[in-house]
Amino acid sequence: MSTGKGTFDKPREEPKDYLSKDAFSEFRANLDPSNTRARHGLLPKDFQTTDDEHERRINAYIDEHSTWRQSVYVLRSYEYWKLRADYYPYIRRSDEKDNFFLRGISCHPRLSDYPMCKAVIRDYFVCRDRNPVLQIFNSCAPLKEQFCACINEVFVKNHERGDKKFNAKRTEFFEEQRSKRFTKLMNQAEESVEAKTKLQD
Repeated sequence: MSTGKGTFDKPREEPKDYLSKDAFSEFRANLDPSNTRARHGLLPKDFQTTDDEHERRINAYIDEHSTWRQSVYVLRSYEYWKLRADYYPYIRRSDEKDNFFLRGISCHPRLSDYPMCKAVIRDYFVCRDRNPVLQIFNSCAPLKEQFCACINEVFVKNHERGDKKFNAKRTEFFEEQRSKRFTKLMNQAEESVEAKTKLQD
């Protein structure tokens, strides 16, 4: 009887690990998008600049262009991130082109794919994760526009590079396509003749 009682008790003991305080803390940590990006090396949990000189230039720009909003509690943060977005240059070419990769994004792009956009991408996600309340007022929207335009610029450049390669071999490409179509038609004609011959026999 004791062995039977022990087997019934085992399933009750297993869930205890999943209901513990540590388990819940780990579960909440895994759900935290900022923590996920930190674990994958995409974004530090607490903002750590990778370029001190770049950060110094941004802070100098913000100090130069800051207004009376800097002394107001709620508006201070909004103005800070807006000026941080204004520091990055406007990419006219990204808006002029009809072909674009994206206009809005919520997932963190791979920084190694867009090394020239690394700073603005980091800034946007730090802004988004540090200001959940200000998200209601789209306080990070200017930074989002900037980093989407930067990524789009990379896409446009790659697209044009691909077009140049294609145009350089345009004649050969279409000649090859015509040759393939002609060969396919010839094969179909031969198969049709063979099929008719078999039916006649």
